[in-house]
Amino acid sequence: MRAVIGRNVQQLRKAQGMTAEELGRRARKRGLNWATSRVSDLENGRKPVSLAEMLVLAQVLNDGPGVALADLLAGADSVEVTDTFHIPGEDLHRALSGGQVHIYPNGKNRHDARERLYARLDHVNQAFDYLGLDDWELLERTAIATIGAAEDKAAKSLDVPRLVVEVAAQSLWGQSLTERRDSLVSADSTPQARGHVTRSLIAELGKYIKDRHGDD
Repeated sequence: MRAVIGRNVQQLRKAQGMTAEELGRRARKRGLNWATSRVSDLENGRKPVSLAEMLVLAQVLNDGPGVALADLLAGADSVEVTDTFHIPGEDLHRALSGGQVHIYPNGKNRHDARERLYARLDHVNQAFDYLGLDDWELLERTAIATIGAAEDKAAKSLDVPRLVVEVAAQSLWGQSLTERRDSLVSADSTPQARGHVTRSLIAELGKYIKDRHGDD
């Protein structure tokens, strides 16, 4: 879990043009005894993160696009909750958004793993049907792409399932929305510049999805 949080904190911080030093300073202003090294340890998954720290992180990262607790744990297929239990990524997102919590024993059995895979493939096929696509290489790229909070925001903005956004981005650019955005902006870009690029890319996705699916 700490590895997923660390990766997302780093992505969100960089998306706002914020340095690790600045993140540490903002955390200290809100009562956390954090040096820059603590930020580095967090982003590299070397330290656990408490709920109190997650709340502070969500607040200090809110200077750019709105950040919710679910965003700090986005983009994971499965997250280890304890040494013996895990939660699938989609179940975790639902739980953090007010849904019921379901956790499963690690290695419970291969049948459960297959069932989750089949469910995932079913959702992928629905996204393919939605866009009129039939490309298994595209499916593989979608499965391994780097995604983040940008995909959730695009899905909400375009009022389509997130997986449709993921598949459309791969079909349009050969990379995810997150990867496309990061390839077009520099590490020292301002939050305003990054936001402008993100909005432009979401508009491109919207046009592509409308052209493929039609406007209901």
